Amino acid sequence: MRDERPDEARAAAEPRMGEPGYFPDEDAIRRAEFTATTPVERVMEGIALSRLGTRVALAGREA
Repeated sequence: MRDERPDEARAAAEPRMGEPGYFPDEDAIRRAEFTATTPVERVMEGIALSRLGTRVALAGREA
């Protein structure tokens, strides 16, 4: 979808380097992802990451 605002309005809406809002708010993104998942989903993800880490460690040990 094309932005219909003129270039000046678009430039005024976007923060410049060094101004608040230039970088995404990583904390807000993490909080939104955390509240969007259930405790069971978070535990399942942790288990999957642990298993992946174990496989990587074993593969590194065999090499």
